[in-house]
Amino acid sequence: MKLFILLIIFFYSIASFSQCGNRYVDSLFEVEKNTYVFGQNTTYDGTNQTLSLDLYTPKNDVETKRPCIIFCFGGSFVTGSRTSTELVQLAEFFTKKGYVCASIDYRLDNFLNLIASETTTKAVWRAVQDAKAAIRYLRSKQTDYKIDEKQIFIGGTSAGAITAMTAGYSQFNDFPTSLQNTINSVGGFEGTSNNLTVSSEVKGLFGFSGAIFDTSHIRLKDLPVYLNHAVNDLTVPFRQGKPLAGASQIDIQGSYNIMLRVKNQQGYYVMDSFNTANHPSFVLGTMPLIAEFDTLKSHLKGFFYDLLDCNPNKKYSSSIAQIAQKNTVSFYPNPIENEINFNFISQKNNVSIYDMMGKKWLSETVLNNKMNLEALPKGIYWIQINDDIPMKMIKN
Repeated sequence: MKLFILLIIFFYSIASFSQCGNRYVDSLFEVEKNTYVFGQNTTYDGTNQTLSLDLYTPKNDVETKRPCIIFCFGGSFVTGSRTSTELVQLAEFFTKKGYVCASIDYRLDNFLNLIASETTTKAVWRAVQDAKAAIRYLRSKQTDYKIDEKQIFIGGTSAGAITAMTAGYSQFNDFPTSLQNTINSVGGFEGTSNNLTVSSEVKGLFGFSGAIFDTSHIRLKDLPVYLNHAVNDLTVPFRQGKPLAGASQIDIQGSYNIMLRVKNQQGYYVMDSFNTANHPSFVLGTMPLIAEFDTLKSHLKGFFYDLLDCNPNKKYSSSIAQIAQKNTVSFYPNPIENEINFNFISQKNNVSIYDMMGKKWLSETVLNNKMNLEALPKGIYWIQINDDIPMKMIKN
């Protein structure tokens, strides 16, 4: 009897895993697109706005429980739309592989309101409320749209990524009383964009040039996340700072700091960093960068597939890919003992060293090709030379 039960469990496991097949990897379907209203709410100036989403579904697909990816557009909370080019392309890319994808509306604000911290918080939170309403709507329609309500992911570009990260990681009690009061003044934590009572929780997050108010909101083994960001981004800082090149008065923490916190909290992350100032990383001015966008699609596809219930070979191995450009300066040896050597071309170079939590241990101008690190404690660090991509360094 025991052997019989084990055989049943084994064959059930094989059957459940086999539902993936080559789904979610290869393009198998044509795309069908429909638009649905998921809520309504008032904007910053009291205007009533209907909130819609574009739902992308695999045509003629017989699977009844499909993972769902929700996309939030970028535009500094003052512009943009659910038809943003990169989101449409990503939605079609993943839908062809068997996902259900939704690109959603959220309420926008006035640029002048982004100068003061309180009105900035209101603008962000209206977007978060609308994102949560969209999650609830899709979960409530899981039978109609053939969605697996346990496999819903949300993310986006720039402001859309901030919206998704905040919706996924932040809880009401994480905020100080002053911010709680601000959130309550615009309709509360979940908001009133619809009155559905199902959960707004998700299984994973992704962000292209995104950030969060405070990385301390990220808890032990919290939601897995894919991060994509240019190191020298001035619109949304890669590490920490004021967005919009300092025009906004709020302080946010970007993808690098998010990665460090997730790592520290034993979570799963994948991060692509780029040694550019592009915002987002796959756009230069108004020109799309094909290689960078193809990298994003490939790595995001792997990230999602790692998390799917039908995947028997889950890796859950966090990684950082620095793939846009090679570093123009390198160092040796690694691990180091007391002295580090550089292959500098110019005579004057700025070197900064951070620990894995993002704390800066050292920052100085190096005038030759050597630097003494005898006083640096043993450990693992990030070393950044000039504006190059940070590199991992081990001090023995």
